Amino acid sequence: MILRPPIPSWTLLRLITSRRAATIYAGTNTIPPGLRLLPPRRMLYLLSVLTSKRLPAVTRAASIPEAIRPDHHNHNDMVNSVWLKNIGEDYVELAFRATSEADPSALLTYNDYGIEADAPEQERKRESILAMLRRVRKEHVPIHALGVQSHLRPHGDPFSWNGLNTFLKEIRKLKMEVFVTELDVDDSALPADIPERDRLVAEVYRSYLENILRHESVKAVLTWCLSDRDTWLQGFRPRKEGLPQRPLPFDADLNPKPAFFALRDALSTR
Repeated sequence: MILRPPIPSWTLLRLITSRRAATIYAGTNTIPPGLRLLPPRRMLYLLSVLTSKRLPAVTRAASIPEAIRPDHHNHNDMVNSVWLKNIGEDYVELAFRATSEADPSALLTYNDYGIEADAPEQERKRESILAMLRRVRKEHVPIHALGVQSHLRPHGDPFSWNGLNTFLKEIRKLKMEVFVTELDVDDSALPADIPERDRLVAEVYRSYLENILRHESVKAVLTWCLSDRDTWLQGFRPRKEGLPQRPLPFDADLNPKPAFFALRDALSTR
């Protein structure tokens, strides 16, 4: 693959880096059996410390993912989890503090999905995330950035990012950076014709990135894999007629698609 200049080096870094943030915790099925015998608070503390020891060398970043789910109907819209059940809402604070104590240089990020579009359920989630971040920042919890996962789904209507823009302005008031962490475009509802599908996917990339990159707090853009060959969407939301999803900047043979050029052009404005 040949990438012709002019493409600023920082643009390529944000596009092709695979060294993301290490996740501080996940489901109990990923926890080593020995740790499962410990009391929940001690277990989470040790998981956080262990995570700090395997942070990506380039980014030194660690993240807590997806703690907010309004549809789970818990206090403060917290997600149903073993941590909420056994520790309480302060498990988020505990994980961040433990990781920071173990590695004071770690870049600590809260990462979540379903907060990009102007839909009522996404507005509710944005409000709940903002409230949580305000609470932990008020308690001086070490948290430095918000990860906006950015799994986008076009539905044929013009995109509007008004709610996201308002949300990111409030995040900036908290003196937090913003990362686009898992960008891709679900094409399961788009036409089967590949050139037309690729064109529509690229339009979503362009619209979204041109909008979010206007916010100076946005410091990085990462796609969720580079090539359609590796997309999670093929298994998670396959197309009805069985054609492969094409949600990423490069096709299965690593040829750049219109989405790549839309991404490159949007990043070059920064």
